[in-house]
Amino acid sequence: MRKNEKIDSVRVSRAGHTFHERWAARRALQLVFPKDDLFAVAVEGLSPSENFYLGQEAEEIADLVLYYGKGDTFETCTSQQILQFKYKYDAAPVTSSYLKKTLKKFAATLRELRRSTANEEIVAKLSFGFVTNAAFSADLWNAISCLKFGKAPESGGAETQAQFLATWCKEEEVSAEDIFRLIEFRASTSDLPAQDRSLRRTVSDWSAESAGRAATRLLALTKLLREKAE
Repeated sequence: MRKNEKIDSVRVSRAGHTFHERWAARRALQLVFPKDDLFAVAVEGLSPSENFYLGQEAEEIADLVLYYGKGDTFETCTSQQILQFKYKYDAAPVTSSYLKKTLKKFAATLRELRRSTANEEIVAKLSFGFVTNAAFSADLWNAISCLKFGKAPESGGAETQAQFLATWCKEEEVSAEDIFRLIEFRASTSDLPAQDRSLRRTVSDWSAESAGRAATRLLALTKLLREKAE
């Protein structure tokens, strides 16, 4: 039984890394054919050009950082989003505990940035993103909405979820209202096969010569992202 559990944990870990790589690769392709003003991406950490020290929590939470505008630092970009990916082998609905570690690190990052930057600039530039294949329970979605917009919970379950989330923010000396208005939650995102199909289709569209050339370019792109993460 223990052997099976070990195999499962390795499989889940690999799937999580692949989920991250595929999502990051699709976003990185937009540097070539942009749909917005994306300027730079940093993988597994902040840009090496970053001037501000945002703390160890920021480095740990930054699976992918998107810089928009004309710079690859918080100071020079027009906006910056720090993304955390979380893959769940069983994508069944989750509750607030699924967000605890990530939320506390987002809050710690905001707390650290406030030491050197005016809150007005932070609100204008900074956002966080939480991307997962797992679904959120109805109570969790309602709790998030309440903390974002100051609404009353619609159920006892949602109220309990909101209390947990607010407590974890308070432990990092940040109010739930301040941090939640900066976070974009993306739950129930495409599973790995769907991510693969989408990425392969995009690369294939740009590789009219042959399917083999498209596959080679896809491998090269994911290899590049993996190397940048090391």
